[in-house]
Amino acid sequence: MITRLHEFLKARLGPDIHSVEATLLTGGASQETWRIDLTLDGTAKTYCLRRAKDSEAEQSLDLGGVGLTVEADLIESASLAGVKAPNIIARIQPQDDLGIGFLMDWLEGETLGHKIVRGTEFTKIRPQLAEQCGEQLALIHSIDPKSFIESKRLTRMTATDFVRQTYDQYQSLSVDQPMLDFTARYLLEHAPIDHDCVLNHGDFRNGNLMIDPEVGIAAVLDWELASITDPAKDIAWLCVNSWRFGCNELEVGGFGQLDDLLSAYNLHSGRQINRDQIHYWMVFGSFWWSVCCLSMANTYKTGVNTSIERPIIGRRASEGQLDCVNLLLPAGLEIIPEPLEQGLLPSDAELAAALQTHLKHNIAPMLEGKDKFLAQVAANAAGVLMRSAQYGSTARAQETRRLRALFDSNEHFADLNHKLCSQLRVGALDLSDSALQAHLRAIVEAQVAIDQPHYLEYSKRGSS
Repeated sequence: MITRLHEFLKARLGPDIHSVEATLLTGGASQETWRIDLTLDGTAKTYCLRRAKDSEAEQSLDLGGVGLTVEADLIESASLAGVKAPNIIARIQPQDDLGIGFLMDWLEGETLGHKIVRGTEFTKIRPQLAEQCGEQLALIHSIDPKSFIESKRLTRMTATDFVRQTYDQYQSLSVDQPMLDFTARYLLEHAPIDHDCVLNHGDFRNGNLMIDPEVGIAAVLDWELASITDPAKDIAWLCVNSWRFGCNELEVGGFGQLDDLLSAYNLHSGRQINRDQIHYWMVFGSFWWSVCCLSMANTYKTGVNTSIERPIIGRRASEGQLDCVNLLLPAGLEIIPEPLEQGLLPSDAELAAALQTHLKHNIAPMLEGKDKFLAQVAANAAGVLMRSAQYGSTARAQETRRLRALFDSNEHFADLNHKLCSQLRVGALDLSDSALQAHLRAIVEAQVAIDQPHYLEYSKRGSS
C-alpha cells in the first residue's frame, strides 16, 4: 500500500514529496483512518487519510452507512454552510488502487471522549460545549438536502422507518434479547408522525467532535451515518448515555446540560425542539447502538472480520439495553447474582483473572499503537470471561426461575426466552406488566454486571 500511497500523494500534492510515513490509528469501527506524515517542498506536513480497505467495494453498513464517497460530499457541503468540518484535499480515484476514500488536512485537538469529560485542560471550555454543539447542529440542519435526495445519495427516513430497519437487522441475527423486543414495541407504538425532515449528521456525539481546550469544537468528524430525518434525532444521539463516558449527570456528551444545548439550537435554527422529543430519540439511539454492537459481533462470528475488537464490541450490546431499561422502566428491582463457587484450583474465574493481569500489566506496556490497543482489548475480554465464570450460572438460574413463573411453565430456558421474545413481537404481552418489567431490568443488569460492571455503576447516576 505504501508505494501506491506515495504515488497518490505525488499526483495530488506535487512531486517533491519525501519521508512518507503512514500510521493506522486505533479509532474507527467501520473504516480506516491513517495519519500521513511527509516532507513537501522541504516542509514537514501532516494529513489524514480516510479509506475503505483495498479488498472492499464501497458498501453501506447494515444500519445505514452512506460510504466514503457520500461522506466526502457531505463534508464539503457542511464546510460551505459554515460547519466546522475538515478540509478535503483530494479524493482517491479508481486508478489510484487504494480503495475508496479521501485525503484531508490534519487537525489538532482531542477526540477521546473520556479525556474531554475529565481532562483538566478542558475544564475552562467544557461549560461552553453544549451551546457550541447546538450552534453546529443548527448549521448542519440548515444544509439544503435537495441535491442529496435527487441523486439518491440520501433518502428521507421517518421514525418508523428507522425503528423497522433496526428491528429487522436485530431479528436477522437470530439472537433472542427480550429487552430489544420490548423497546422496539415501545418505539413503534410511540413514533412521532409530524416532524421536520432535515439533513442529519447521524453520528454527532462526543468522540466524533474534535475539541480544542481553548476554543472548543475545532471540527465535526465522521459523517458516514448521515440521513434526512427528524432534527431531534441528531440532538438526542449526543445525549445517549453511551457517549457520556461515565459522567452521566451531564446529559450532553458528559460535558453539558440539555437545556443549554436546546436553547442554543432553537435560537439558531428557529425551531422549538423539546425534551419529550429528545427522550424518544434517546431510547431509539440506545436501541440502535445495542443492535449495532450485536451486528459487529456477528461479523466476527461469521468470519467477515476476525479482529478481537468485534466480539468485545458485541458485549457492549448490554450497555445499550441498560440505557433502554433506565429510560423506559421504573427503578427498583435489582438482581445481581451471587458468585459461583467452583471446586477447582484454580477456578475458571481465577485463570481468566490471571490472563487479564498478564495482558494488561505485562504485555500491553511492551507494545505501541494498534498492537497496544488490541492487547488492552484482549485484557478486557479476559475480564468478561472472569466475571462470566463468577456470575453466569447463577444469573441464568435466576432468569430461568423468573421465566417459568411468568409463563407458568417448566420448559427449558431457551424455549421460554424465545417465547418471551415472540410474544413481545406480536403484541401478546402488556408492556406495562410489572412482572415483565422486573424481569427485563433484572436480566439486563445481570448481563451488564458481567460485560461491563463500571457501566452498571455509572448508570445509577444521572439516568434519565
